[in-house]
Amino acid sequence: MGSVPVELGNLSSLVELNLSMNALSGLLHVEFMRMRNLEVLVLRDNRLEGRLPDGLFSSLAKLRVLELRENKFAGALPVALWSLQNLQVLDVTAVLIYQAYNSRGSACLLFYRRFCCYFSLCFAK
Repeated sequence: MGSVPVELGNLSSLVELNLSMNALSGLLHVEFMRMRNLEVLVLRDNRLEGRLPDGLFSSLAKLRVLELRENKFAGALPVALWSLQNLQVLDVTAVLIYQAYNSRGSACLLFYRRFCCYFSLCFAK
């Protein structure tokens, strides 16, 4: 239990990070953006919350797999997520997302054709 250590951002050569099922809570810090070689980020089945920082995904250009399912993130999916050219798997099952269709609906449909996407979202107003 606890929060995601900010110091993980110092691991700039890290390629794969799996912190699933650790009962982690709190926010996902933008310090992750320093992990520019990260290809796989698995944070599923935790208690992470808050908005996903947009700046985080703009710097993770090598990201192939992003698993965020079963967390308490809120807000629209960051715009930078749709620009990740290498992303093959996005799992946001059971993640609270709001305003996603209002501002990003068409982008979601175009993006879906490029990779395997698992959506089972709970929409709130």
